[in-house]
Amino acid sequence: PAPLDVTATSRSTIYGTVPSLQYTYTGLVNGDTNASFTGQLASSGLTATGTSDVGQYAITQGTLAVSGNYKIGSWHDGSLNIAPAPLTVTANSINSPIRYGTAPSTFPSLSYTYTGLVNGDTSAAFTGALASDGLTATGTGHAGHHLITIGTLAATGNYQITSFQNRGLDIQKADLVIHGDDKYMTYGGDVPNLTYTVRGLVNGDTTAVVSGALTTDATSSSDVGRY
Repeated sequence: PAPLDVTATSRSTIYGTVPSLQYTYTGLVNGDTNASFTGQLASSGLTATGTSDVGQYAITQGTLAVSGNYKIGSWHDGSLNIAPAPLTVTANSINSPIRYGTAPSTFPSLSYTYTGLVNGDTSAAFTGALASDGLTATGTGHAGHHLITIGTLAATGNYQITSFQNRGLDIQKADLVIHGDDKYMTYGGDVPNLTYTVRGLVNGDTTAVVSGALTTDATSSSDVGRY
């Protein structure tokens, strides 16, 4: 038999997807246009049920052989690169109300669901955590609508996050108590400046934005009494 030079074709795939293993060859003689092969290539990156873990594996000769007028004179391994499979991660909505000033120790947990498992896997491994600017290390963010973002969450091993779905997080306004300060005046005198105190500040705030002004029915000509 005449010798053939056979080379496995390098392939790239994602975890859970089994590619076909192919090869090329040179060395045909005598005007032949092809040679007759039996068997198939092999790789430790391919198992009976799917692909091996993410990584790079050699594509070897396996059971591949040539019959008839040719033989495999030289063989060259190829490489099989297995990349992480994609996951779609969705943040879970926070349905319970969160009020501005809520202590971090009582913050709701930010959780998620995911789809895209392959190869018979029942779970994926993650590191990190979701985040939201509505929940800070010292208290809540400003009142209003915030997004739950991916933060530092990442998939490890055989998976990677390729799609992330945000969800909303609403921070309700904190309640303030406005207390009008008692004032005194004498009949016929000027109405004093009406002031107030604010109670209920949270989140380390020292002031609140209050607009407008207090009013009273009393005037300089009002009769003696309480207003």
